[in-house]
Amino acid sequence: MSSPSQGNEVEDYARRLAGGLGVPDFVYEPVLIRRGGSSREISDGLLVAGSDGLIMQVKSRETEAARDDSPEKAISWSLKNGLAAQRQGAGTRRTLVANPVRMRSLRGYERDMPDARSWPVVVIIDHPLAPSVAFEPSPDTLFISSADWMNLHRMVRSTAGVISYTRRALSSGISVALGDEARRYGALAAADLQAATGFTSFPTLPYGPIGDRELQDVALFDDLVERVADPIGGTGWDPEEYLTIVEQLDRAPLIGRGRIGARMRQSLIEMVRTQASRAFRAFDPSGGGDRLAFLYAYDDGRYGDDGQRFIAEVGCYTALRQHQALDAGSDIYSATLGIGVLHHPDRGRRYAFARFPGRPSALPDDLRQSLEARYGNPT
Repeated sequence: MSSPSQGNEVEDYARRLAGGLGVPDFVYEPVLIRRGGSSREISDGLLVAGSDGLIMQVKSRETEAARDDSPEKAISWSLKNGLAAQRQGAGTRRTLVANPVRMRSLRGYERDMPDARSWPVVVIIDHPLAPSVAFEPSPDTLFISSADWMNLHRMVRSTAGVISYTRRALSSGISVALGDEARRYGALAAADLQAATGFTSFPTLPYGPIGDRELQDVALFDDLVERVADPIGGTGWDPEEYLTIVEQLDRAPLIGRGRIGARMRQSLIEMVRTQASRAFRAFDPSGGGDRLAFLYAYDDGRYGDDGQRFIAEVGCYTALRQHQALDAGSDIYSATLGIGVLHHPDRGRRYAFARFPGRPSALPDDLRQSLEARYGNPT
C-alpha cells in the first residue's frame, strides 16, 4: 500500500498535470458522497469536456517499500493494484450513473456531471521500477504508466484530445505493455498524418514534438482559454457561454492551434504597427464545421474606458461572419466564435468573446454594409 501522503501527492500531480497541459476547467477533483451510513469517494479525478469524459484512478507504490521490490514483485504489485483500480473505476461509473453528482474543477467552476455510463477508466500506475506489465485487453479501461500519462499530455495538450485518445487507444486493437504507450501513440499518430491533407486538415495527434516557435504560437492560442476565464482582465465574459467557448477552443488539435496562433501573432504585429484594425477568419481545426473569427483593434480612446463599444463591435463582427458563412452554404447548426483583442499601448490588452450558433438576428442593412466595407467577405 502507498502512504496516504505519497498516494495523495501522486493523484494530485496526475490531476494538475492534466489541467496544466490541458484545460483546468475540465479537470474535476474527487468528492465524497454519502450512501446510507457510509461515504464513497468519486474517483481520483475526472476529465470532462462537454458531455464526454474519463475516470481517473491512480495507484502509487511507496518509494521506501519499493526499494526491496524485485522485478517480479513490481509486476505482481502493478497487476494487483491495477485491477483493483479498474474495479474502483467501474464503481465510480455506476455511482455517477445512479446519483446526481456536482463537482468542482481545478479552476473552481462547479457543474453537475453528465451521463457517464460510456466513460472509460484510465488507471495510472506509478512504480519506481517502471515494470513492463501486460494487462488483459479491456474495452473500457486504459492502463498507463505515470510517465506515459505525462508524455501523452505533453504531446496532445488538450483535455478533449486526451479523452479522444483514450477512446481510440481502447478501440484500436493495439495492445501494449505498461510503459510502452508511445508505440500505440505512434501508430495512431501515423494514421492521422496519412489521413490529413491540405492546409485546413490537421492530424489530431502530432506525430512528433513540434519546435519552440510552433509551441510559442500554440501558447498564444491556448492563452485564449485564460482570457475567457478572466472576467476582470477580459471584457464580455458571460458565465452562461463560458464552458461552451472553452470547449470549442480546447477541441482544436495542436498543429491547428499552432497555425492559427501564427496568424494571431502576425495580425497583432500588423495592428500595432499600423494602429488600425485587423481581422481574419479560420475554420475550426477540430473539423466540426465551426469557425473562429478574430478581430484586433488599436485602442486610441474611441472605445471608452469600459470597453463596451468594443464588446458590441465584436458581437456585430461575429454575427456578420456567421451570416456570411450560412449564406455561403455552411451547416445551419454550425457556429462562429468571435475573439476580439483590444490593444492599448500603455494598459495592455482586453479581450471580448461572442459565439453565434445557427442564424443570428438580421443585421440592419446599413450596419452590414459598413462592416463588410471594413472587414470584407472571406467566403
